[in-house]
Amino acid sequence: MPENGPDNALLAKTVYYFDYQGTRFTSLNSQPLSVDSEEAALQQRGWLEQVLSDNPNRWTVIFHHHPMTPATKRRIPHDGLSEHFKPLYEKFNVDLVLQGHDHSYTRGENLSCGGTWLGQQSPVYVVSVSGPEMYGGGAS
Repeated sequence: MPENGPDNALLAKTVYYFDYQGTRFTSLNSQPLSVDSEEAALQQRGWLEQVLSDNPNRWTVIFHHHPMTPATKRRIPHDGLSEHFKPLYEKFNVDLVLQGHDHSYTRGENLSCGGTWLGQQSPVYVVSVSGPEMYGGGAS
């Protein structure tokens, strides 16, 4: 893994970026947010803002384990992700946000202003799973 993430042992080898064929791929570690680590969230946010502001690529893809919005009603929202990262995704016109954790598949746009990608730049959020366990429908 690239060693270009924030200077924090907790985030080592889990927060990084690489550029490939006109796309900046960025990995974030959403686990510290699920245990309420404000310090790790703020470090990642500052680092991410720098990485996105200095992005020469046409496309931007971000991936992290926990979803921005629960894919099913049985999951609770992960407020830390929305609070810390969603404004940056919108500000820097991130194209695609890949997420997991919920054993289901969903995709869509979710601008803070309530709009969709039609006529506006919006990240497309995708939640997916690999493996045999898959939750039933019932989007939140």
